[in-house]
Amino acid sequence: MIDAGVVPALSKLLEMDRKAIRREACWALSNIAAGSSQQVQALFVATPPVFPKVLEIVRTGTMDVRKEALWVVSNGLESCSWESILYLVDTLQVLRVLCELLSISDAAILSVALQCIHKLLKRAADKDQVARFVAVLADMNAIDAIENLQSHGKMEDMPDEGNTAALIDGTNHPIFDDNRRLIFCETIEQQLQAMQYFRKLLSVENKPIDEVIDAGLVPRFVQFLENDSQRELQFEAAWALTNIASGEDRYAATLVEHGVIPIFVRLMRTGDLRIVEQSAWGIGNMAGGNSEIRDLCLTEGAMPPLLEARQAQAVASVEIPEEAVDMILATGIASHLVLLLNGPASLAIKTAVLRSVGAILSGNEDQTQHMIDAGVIPALSKLLEMDRKAIRREACWALSNIAGGSGQQVQALFDTTPPVFPKVLEIIRTGTMDVRREALFVLINGLESCSWESILYLVDALQVLRVLCELLSINSAAVLTVVLQCIHKLLKRAADKDQVDRFIAVVADLNAIDAIENLQSHGSSEVHRYIVAIGRYFGRTIV
Repeated sequence: MIDAGVVPALSKLLEMDRKAIRREACWALSNIAAGSSQQVQALFVATPPVFPKVLEIVRTGTMDVRKEALWVVSNGLESCSWESILYLVDTLQVLRVLCELLSISDAAILSVALQCIHKLLKRAADKDQVARFVAVLADMNAIDAIENLQSHGKMEDMPDEGNTAALIDGTNHPIFDDNRRLIFCETIEQQLQAMQYFRKLLSVENKPIDEVIDAGLVPRFVQFLENDSQRELQFEAAWALTNIASGEDRYAATLVEHGVIPIFVRLMRTGDLRIVEQSAWGIGNMAGGNSEIRDLCLTEGAMPPLLEARQAQAVASVEIPEEAVDMILATGIASHLVLLLNGPASLAIKTAVLRSVGAILSGNEDQTQHMIDAGVIPALSKLLEMDRKAIRREACWALSNIAGGSGQQVQALFDTTPPVFPKVLEIIRTGTMDVRREALFVLINGLESCSWESILYLVDALQVLRVLCELLSINSAAVLTVVLQCIHKLLKRAADKDQVDRFIAVVADLNAIDAIENLQSHGSSEVHRYIVAIGRYFGRTIV
């Protein structure tokens, strides 16, 4: 998410008028601030800057938003650089901002403010500069203010020297007890507020799972999980239970005792993709390290909805855990799926099986290899000959996932019987646009890591450059982009072997160089990007 540019986007949201937006943006930033030192540093170097806005919210925001903003500061102080600490203290005057909160009546905010001061002093002590920070506090008359808090009922919750975990896990705070009471209230607003608190509490690194279980909260979470009329509450409960399941096996066993598995299975077929995703993660976390629980999940019917969710991953923003797929493969289903692909099953069954196979193949390399070992490539190769367009398209998608794997897995596509690539290239030549595009992805993915011998087989035996150049006049910008991408990849692979002139000669013999240059007026920026890149191999400058 950081690489995708989420930090600047969240920074801008801190300026919005809507309080709810600022609060959620602070919560999202607090999760980044709890990450690695490199991820925390991204908050300091972002444009627009994050921490000036966060501290402004700490100073002037409403209580609920202030608290979320304070967690950004507190989490960031844990692993940011010493230079960043000095920036906060000297430039942004973070100690002054925090000391202004010492007279605040809200115990939860006061606790986090004190936690931040404690972390700053601890970081300064690590650099033998604690006297400098204490001097800042003294100048603000804050030392007396802190000492006066000894009579405050919450002071016993401050951590001992070197121990910040007590405040991070939050279970010793009065706010833990407050939310435990709130979660049993009758109003949805109070229930949701408390459920969000416990979900966040269970999202930190050292999750206080035992404390949550001992507080008798799991049955209440399960009640919310079953409540289809309150989707937001249901989502928060699913997330919290998923976090509990990510712990030791005994925690997963506790969830089994409370009947969580069949509820998760049912929710994987709900229309809410967020709940589908959380439920799949819950099943994956529970089954990941325990074969008995895995078998229970399968007995409860987890496999079909997991496969359906895995298929949805390809077209929607749904992420299904690898553990869930591993659980499916551990049943020995791969051989059964391949058997169905090869057999006389009905078109409906074959289509459903093919989608499940493609979904599994979109996983990691080990999962892909599991399917290859079961004989999936020859089965998919045969499906490329079927009359039904939908079957050929799905088979190409599945094969493109294999082609995106390791060099050994790509090589398996070249070594199989019946051969894959002659059929793939025939589809590229004559298929409908949607099937052509999927077939082109088999090719482009394969070109990335196949052997040089395989490249020569494609060029010399299968005349792949001729097939691609025949498509340069095609109307579909999406198909044309992948065609040019394939040509560019072939030239790049040839350049690596000092044989680019040989491939250029093939393109020239096909009168394709001029055809490529003529595409510079094409309206698609992606098309233009690839013809510029290809032109460099021809010694032509295309602008």
